[in-house]
Amino acid sequence: MNQTFQFSRLTLPAPKPTAAPIELLRREVESTFVEAGRNLEVSVDVLHGLRGQFTLLEQSLGAERSAELGRLIDDVNGQITHLRSDFDQFGTATDALRDAVRAIRTEVAELDRVVRTIANVSINARIQGNSLVPPRAQVAAFIERLGAMSDEAETILHEVNDAMSGAMSDISAMEYEHQDMLQELRRNVMPAISGFAGTSRRMRDGQKDLQIASQDLADQMGQIFSDVSRLIVALQIGDSTRQRLERVQDTIERCAEASPTQESLLIELAIGLINGARGDALSEVGAAVVALEDVNERALRTVRAASQSAFGRRALRNTSNGEAEQAALNSSLEASRQHFAAMQVQSNNVHDRLDIILRHEATLRRIAHEVRLAGINAVIICAKLGEEGRALRELAQWLRMLTDESDAIVQRLQGILAHSREIIRTVGEERIGGMDRSLSGFMVNAGTLGAIMRDISAAIEATSASFSGTAQVLPERVGAALRLLGGFRGRMTALDGYVAELEARRLQLPPPALPPQPGSEEELAIGDLRERYTMAQERMIHDALLLQVMTAAAQAPAAQDDLDDILF
Repeated sequence: MNQTFQFSRLTLPAPKPTAAPIELLRREVESTFVEAGRNLEVSVDVLHGLRGQFTLLEQSLGAERSAELGRLIDDVNGQITHLRSDFDQFGTATDALRDAVRAIRTEVAELDRVVRTIANVSINARIQGNSLVPPRAQVAAFIERLGAMSDEAETILHEVNDAMSGAMSDISAMEYEHQDMLQELRRNVMPAISGFAGTSRRMRDGQKDLQIASQDLADQMGQIFSDVSRLIVALQIGDSTRQRLERVQDTIERCAEASPTQESLLIELAIGLINGARGDALSEVGAAVVALEDVNERALRTVRAASQSAFGRRALRNTSNGEAEQAALNSSLEASRQHFAAMQVQSNNVHDRLDIILRHEATLRRIAHEVRLAGINAVIICAKLGEEGRALRELAQWLRMLTDESDAIVQRLQGILAHSREIIRTVGEERIGGMDRSLSGFMVNAGTLGAIMRDISAAIEATSASFSGTAQVLPERVGAALRLLGGFRGRMTALDGYVAELEARRLQLPPPALPPQPGSEEELAIGDLRERYTMAQERMIHDALLLQVMTAAAQAPAAQDDLDDILF
């Protein structure tokens, strides 16, 4: 059997080994692990960015921000209650104001009747006075004075009526603005406020879920980050494999100038180094591949879970709804503020017109007083005239009755005007001003609340975008690393063919001359080779193979003698 094998070696000579396949493999290993490491580094960068996003999210969802959000929501809800109360009280106040102005108008109409009656009395007095023969100077003076006072009263009443018409017009305009504003409030503002407040409450109520989901996801992604970081370190096996292949290449290249016995030893060492490097690399890369597949699966599962959790769709929907509702609310509130401004102008106009009436009220009281005095003087004058002054005396008595009625009207008018002024002050300062102040306070708090909600929304959307980016990048990069490592494993397994060629060549060579003579070229070459090793595993393989070869060489003569005896 041994003879036959030796014959085959002689008839099928194998060439000296070349290191070209090892050199090519070494370069491929280097590029493979560099590219795989780069893919994992990108994955780490993406995960690191996601961890930073979770930090920002925690600031948006933290205890301090949560407390501020809760306080603002409570304030906004309280202001909503005040606003509704202010709206109701404004309607009651404007109804009272309209009733008061109507009462003023009624009294002014009565006063107008009295003044016109006095004017008629003045005309009759002039007729009666002109019929006196001879004319009486005192009667003429009375008639002239009465006519002048009557004209003045009519002029004042004309201004009062104009003021009353303007006041009623302003009140009607104010009521129109009020109705328009109420329609805006009922149709847009209140639903928008309620929707905004509801969204705010839902966001606050979901804050805890968001914090829990955020922390849970942060922990999971943090673990994945650590695992990928460790895998980058684990891929240092690529560098050690490259170095070990360099030693294999160096060993093979020495065969070109080596003697047959030296070449036999070098091939034996090269095969041992290849098998050792390949076994260690496949073992560690296999573990890395399993870990990478696990990381990839966990990362995808985590990202998918995030998109389905309270952290995902519902939070984004709440914040999106909150922004839309606040935009609608701001638009409606601005329209309401324009109504407030118009109502305030009209309220001031009513106040100014009531001031005109009050200012004329004092003049009317003076005229009534002077008419009364004139009536008294007329009675005295007519008494002196006797029967001739009887008609004038009756007119003077009638005039006194009219002035008494005028006094009563003015007295009532004074009270109604004072009441009306208080109502208009209430409408202007307390109701319109109160609604404006409540609305202004609400808008400030709602603006702050909206800003917080926008911050939360931006943080959630940014985190969601980071998740989307991670869900896309991580599988791509980890998948690329897995494919590269799979290719590496295939190339390392393909070394079987190269090792078979080395073994075929070794079988054609004489056994190594071991142990080498001290100081011989073989001893120096073996020592130089061992010194070039950079890893303990290489030296262990080297020493073990030398011991194995020397042991086999020591046993070889006895075996050969036995074989020779058999053949002989």
